[in-house]
Amino acid sequence: MLEESTLDFDELDEHDFVTWMRQWGLAPEHAAVSSLMLVYETLFAHLDDRAPYRMGELACGVALRWFLLVSFGYEGAPAYDFGWSCAETLITPYYQALRQLGTEVHFFHRVERLGFAGSGDDKQLSRVHLRVQATVAEGREYQPLRLDYDPPAWPMTPDWSQLREGAELRERGIDLECAYDGWPGVGERVLVQGDDFDVCVLAIPLGALPPVIDELIDPRSPHFDPNWHAFVDGTALTQTLSTQLWFRRDAAQLFDQRDAATGRSRVRGLATGFAQPQASFGELSHLIAHERWPAPAPVLLTYHTGALEGAVRLPSVGDATRGFPAAERLRARGIVEAWLRENHRGLFDGELTDFDALLDALAVPPEQECSGIERLWAQHFNIACQPSDLYVLSRPRQTRLRRAPHDSGARFLLLAGDWTKTDMNCGCVEGATQSGMLAARALSGHPIYIWRVGF
Repeated sequence: MLEESTLDFDELDEHDFVTWMRQWGLAPEHAAVSSLMLVYETLFAHLDDRAPYRMGELACGVALRWFLLVSFGYEGAPAYDFGWSCAETLITPYYQALRQLGTEVHFFHRVERLGFAGSGDDKQLSRVHLRVQATVAEGREYQPLRLDYDPPAWPMTPDWSQLREGAELRERGIDLECAYDGWPGVGERVLVQGDDFDVCVLAIPLGALPPVIDELIDPRSPHFDPNWHAFVDGTALTQTLSTQLWFRRDAAQLFDQRDAATGRSRVRGLATGFAQPQASFGELSHLIAHERWPAPAPVLLTYHTGALEGAVRLPSVGDATRGFPAAERLRARGIVEAWLRENHRGLFDGELTDFDALLDALAVPPEQECSGIERLWAQHFNIACQPSDLYVLSRPRQTRLRRAPHDSGARFLLLAGDWTKTDMNCGCVEGATQSGMLAARALSGHPIYIWRVGF
């Protein structure tokens, strides 16, 4: 960096990280060392091929920041276990803080599209078109949290008893978070700039944006913005895949607790670099106490996550694709089964030497008691099969396409999300938080101080 006189890491984003390192003396035999591959894996930098899943390209400036941040920038440790699930650890505090500040939250409204007026420097956001998915019974305010948990928990499905349409939605098995559900909703609502809002902050994930900002990315539109079109069309997205496995056998049986070379106890916690496509691992058994299992409860809980091929485009929403999420969930089960069959001994290297014994060690709820492979199907799988779930990759020559939170190209419209232009330019909670803070400062002048990576 010194020899190249690099003043801004963003200048390096035209190059792939390892390719750039090799240009400056990295030996070929060191190109795949774990300290470098950790950066690629945690940012899901995969090639576009379907199985075998392999490392692809990663923007050099992004990777350098991530490498330095993880290596030297955090106090105590580069990563920490969550005290609860992601929703309770991350979203509940935000939601409760917003409510305490007087923010109104209108659930069950899906943004269909944004409407614009004017062109050039006079372009402005004029309308937000919403689909009302459901209405709260008796005009009450919807209460989303399970208050009988500490901290309050987010349920897997809405509390149907609070909704006028709740019985029908539950009977038909409608998933209001699913873009492919086919539910027409119960009405439409249009928010008009100047009457219903002053400024809109667009924080919808990039994968779900195309139909919302169609007026900006359709060349036939009078409001067409070539920069938005280049960003949406030229930024690669990927599907993530995660698995949670509950066990009725403890760590002493599942893991070889001693390092053969040193004889010391091996620490299990958070790790990455394992076999694709579930390369990252977390032993999070402390969460079992919050899950309220009937006796006998599981004694071990492992999380596994990774990504599939890059440059994914999910099918358009329509009648022909209504079964897409269900088909993808079945595909995920097959991928995980194949991965676990082939690689289980590399991870679960304790007493259970064969795959059938591992299946038998899995815990299932009493009402789902079963045997064999069915015990694996009773675990939790999650594949990114919704447009809003796709992860935004940080490939060379693509980060320059990003839009900054204050640079939407239209008045009355700000942006927020880890897909915007920030110091990080990668998919992570740090980038999302910084983006939100930048949007807040553009709107109000506060906060004056915004966390930055520092390099």
